[in-house]
Amino acid sequence: MVVGAKGGTGRELVRRLAERGADEVSEIRALVRDPSTLPAGALPDDTRIKLLAGDCTDASSMATHAAGAEGIFFAASGRNWEQAQAVDRDGVAVVANAAKAAAVRRVLLISSQLVHPDNRWHPIRGMLNTIVTGPFHTQGLMDFKYEGENLLRTSGQEYTICRPGRLNDGPLGNAKICLAQLNASFRAGGGSTRADVAATCVVAMMAGATGAANT
Repeated sequence: MVVGAKGGTGRELVRRLAERGADEVSEIRALVRDPSTLPAGALPDDTRIKLLAGDCTDASSMATHAAGAEGIFFAASGRNWEQAQAVDRDGVAVVANAAKAAAVRRVLLISSQLVHPDNRWHPIRGMLNTIVTGPFHTQGLMDFKYEGENLLRTSGQEYTICRPGRLNDGPLGNAKICLAQLNASFRAGGGSTRADVAATCVVAMMAGATGAANT
């Protein structure tokens, strides 16, 4: 299940999942708040893809869609202060709780580099923190993303957190991947395409089937 399948990274996740054989991926639930707003051709033509109306802030909606899912990708993000709080923080908890109740094996959250408070004075974090939520709040997008991470960590649900940086819409195959617990700044030349992030997240989800520890 892909929460936030309308966004750039969400669409790439659906594409990368569709590249997998039916023996690995039998169904792909693409959740969008309003499916009618998804442009024609945005998702692959694959009968396994089920385009569904789903709201990560609605516990009943998530409980319905999580039932029977093996893995959930959380790729949604808010576009203003209210949405950032409701989606990037509270929505993560809603999805984690729904996943745990439905015995979903793993939730993979796509967060961002620099979310850790140690980076609060980093100019890029400051920009990202206010570009969506505005400068007149005590908390911003990055603060809510970090709180969302912690809600997932403490939910009791198996999880993986991916913190990409400098996302762009380039082709697959340009990623510089670091497997580590990073709270640090962006690395020089550390940008990656959404396609590479999605491919990496799919591999991480599949690897989780072997019983990998929370990361």
